[in-house]
Amino acid sequence: SQFFSFLTSELRYDRRDNQYNPRKGYLSLLQLRYGGAPVGSEVNLVGGTAQHSIFNSLSSSLVWANNFKGSIIEAIGDTEAVP
Repeated sequence: SQFFSFLTSELRYDRRDNQYNPRKGYLSLLQLRYGGAPVGSEVNLVGGTAQHSIFNSLSSSLVWANNFKGSIIEAIGDTEAVP
C-alpha cells in the first residue's frame, strides 16, 4: 500500500449563466497536479487535466450539454510506473 498526496493548481474560466443550474454558456478548466516527497507522497507523479463544458438552452425546460475532458499522469524521478 502506498500513500498519495497531491498539490493541485487550477485555472477556471466560467461563462455559464448559473453555476448550479446552467442553461447557456461554457466552462473551461485547466488543472495541474504534483505528487512527491515535499507534499507527503510516497511516489513521484505529475499530471494534468483539461476540460471544456458547453451548455445550450433548447427550450424553457431542456438544455443540451456537452463535456470534453482529458487527463494524463506520469511517473517522475525514482518512481518507475504509475501505481
